[in-house]
Amino acid sequence: KVSYRGIEFEWNKQINKTMRLQGNASYQENEDQQGQEDVMSAANEMIKLGYIYRPTKSLVLGIWNNYFGAANKLEDLDGNSIQVVNPESKPVNLVSLNLESNLGYLFNNPHYQSVIVSLYANNILDEDVWYPELGRRIVNTFPQTHSQAVYATLRASF
Repeated sequence: KVSYRGIEFEWNKQINKTMRLQGNASYQENEDQQGQEDVMSAANEMIKLGYIYRPTKSLVLGIWNNYFGAANKLEDLDGNSIQVVNPESKPVNLVSLNLESNLGYLFNNPHYQSVIVSLYANNILDEDVWYPELGRRIVNTFPQTHSQAVYATLRASF
């Protein structure tokens, strides 16, 4: 049995016609029936913050940061057999960027209004993410697949 206690805040603020700020922040603690604290691997704190800029219907830009505190160290719990062979979990900032527009707006040419282009960049800061190995609980952490990447799409309507 594990007991959780925590708090979470969410916000969504339309600053003006073109700008919006969104986010949430949470903090949680947990304890098992033997009194051991932080027995679950999830980070105690998490903050998500996003800024969206939409100056026209034809252009939107969003930037997001997901902050995750260090995951709890399962190797510190009583009765474990976890070997510490990999880096420990550390706090990370996973920053992403999303841009979408139509080519007519970008090139000031109404013939291309029906062609939408988008660009999504993930993990801009190229953070390495290590998270406790939960399945077999043999080693302390495994690398996670929050790889740095950029994706582009082109969509045309007829």
